[in-house]
Amino acid sequence: MSELPERRKSERFTETLSLFMVRVATIGALIVLVDIKFTLTISEQVVTLGSGFSADLKGAVITAILIGGWTAVKEFWLGSSAGQQGQAESMSRIAEASAPVAAAAVAASAERTKP
Repeated sequence: MSELPERRKSERFTETLSLFMVRVATIGALIVLVDIKFTLTISEQVVTLGSGFSADLKGAVITAILIGGWTAVKEFWLGSSAGQQGQAESMSRIAEASAPVAAAAVAASAERTKP
């Protein structure tokens, strides 16, 4: 069996991590929205599991998942706006161009400090 290329391995990890995060968020949202509350009576002792969530908390969960979560997933997989992409490319070019200058400055500084 042939090995997957390194890039494909990293993409596969990202996909797996994304699916895991979506599943955890879905389960958490379902727990809050379904509002599961169990009351058990064992030997005249009442045990309550779950606390019941307020309407405000349910609204906050829906807002966080729909706005925050889905926006982050969309930006990761589909990319951000064209302006932000251009800015990222510019920053990358600046960083690549400054590396030789920084290396030269370090080398010059090292030569000056030699006895």
